[in-house]
Amino acid sequence: MNRIKKALSILFAALLTLSLCVPAFAADSGRLQRLHAEGEKILREDGSEIILRGTNFGGWGIMEDWFCPFEDPAGSENAYDTLVQRFGVEKTHALYQTFRANWITEQDFANVAAMGMNVIRLPIWYRNFQSDDNGTWYRNAQ
Repeated sequence: MNRIKKALSILFAALLTLSLCVPAFAADSGRLQRLHAEGEKILREDGSEIILRGTNFGGWGIMEDWFCPFEDPAGSENAYDTLVQRFGVEKTHALYQTFRANWITEQDFANVAAMGMNVIRLPIWYRNFQSDDNGTWYRNAQ
């Protein structure tokens, strides 16, 4: 259990660090820019302020019960375990790959951009990277 906590702590620290350098699309240059914060403002590389407008792609990286078609309050953990029991690990991974390839598509990103949004929240689940509560990392399995 301590290995899981350590792995999750490292993962969350890395995500927090990456979130400080959130890339945003710069319409004027057509390239991604790094953003940074000064006080309560978020600024582009050139120092101009950017207002983040976005949406949530919940249900893609983790099956949140308010997004996904199941009502089990245990959420992703029970769904994953049930699929493994019914179909085995290999088929479960294939099912998850198919799910993720179709839940959010390139068209969804295009729709978000067409609505003038410039940021997406993408929640993830540790089981996308680890196969069990012992911290066993997937390698090329998913």
